[in-house]
Amino acid sequence: MTIASGPMFDLSSNNQFNLNLLDPKKVDFSGTAQGTLGLLANSTAVENVSLLASNRMKVESYSNSSAKLGTFDATEARLNANGTVYRNLGGEQLSSTNLKLLGSSYRLVFESILVPKILSTKVEDQTDNSAKLSVTSENFESPAKEVKYLLFNSLEDTGTLERRSILRM
Repeated sequence: MTIASGPMFDLSSNNQFNLNLLDPKKVDFSGTAQGTLGLLANSTAVENVSLLASNRMKVESYSNSSAKLGTFDATEARLNANGTVYRNLGGEQLSSTNLKLLGSSYRLVFESILVPKILSTKVEDQTDNSAKLSVTSENFESPAKEVKYLLFNSLEDTGTLERRSILRM
């Protein structure tokens, strides 16, 4: 969607517009000026942009049609957009850097990241030095480019990334 310069949607006390991005496969907005979405709110408390994803959503910001400014991801962010100024209103709080990426963008691309779900794991043929690991997962009909498993030596180490081994397949 190409948006002309200036505000496309003007929120006053008499009307309301909320752009909800819920698990988009891919959404691409571009404009001729900063603040690609062209949203204008007369109150900083009005929620007019929601990023909602079942897993994660990748957001790419561009300074023109092809030069990427930056990328970030979020699960649930509820924002106020007033021209080029974005503010957190609820959900996951985006950093000031990420909020500035939204406001300074001439192009925004939103894309859902579907994280594969582990359905089962099985460990067989254990020895002191080795084990056979079998994992089945749901990959949402997308071919895997790389599979990476984080292995921890003990239950207490789980989640402590410094104490993990990486197995790539």
